Amino acid sequence: MTQTGKIIVGFIIGYYKENQFYPNYDEIAEAINRTKSTVHTHMRRLEDEGVIIRKADHSSQYRLINMGFICKNEGG
Repeated sequence: MTQTGKIIVGFIIGYYKENQFYPNYDEIAEAINRTKSTVHTHMRRLEDEGVIIRKADHSSQYRLINMGFICKNEGG
């Protein structure tokens, strides 16, 4: 996983813990100070790595795989 991918996953986890739903790509882009297209590229990579599942090939709707395990390993 790239450093940016780790930052994105960390943000998603924190956002989900606080809000009980996932941030959209615009919110991720703003939070990590990157463009939405950069976020899209990294989200596709995270999908290829098996970290997230997107609802469709071009969809921005996604979920983390095994969120409980990830949260436990992040100290949550």
